[in-house]
Amino acid sequence: MHPLIKYFSHFTTFTPEEEKAILDSMTIVHFKKDDVILKENDVDQSTFFVVKGLVRKHKLVDGNDLTLDFFAENEWIISLNSF
Repeated sequence: MHPLIKYFSHFTTFTPEEEKAILDSMTIVHFKKDDVILKENDVDQSTFFVVKGLVRKHKLVDGNDLTLDFFAENEWIISLNSF
């Protein structure tokens, strides 16, 4: 079972057709360590679901790298300013 479907299964059930429709609508993107997913002040068109790994949200404040949040496996990354 795909990790996203497994995540949703905690809240609801899907028919096989619904599962297929969800998976067909997704684009799987792989990021490497230190890749930037979204730059500050950019508008995002996507939400992200962390299947494997850990994502750090951070920004520069007065030249200091400030960590704002971490996103672990089975968590969503959503830029609320974008939606």
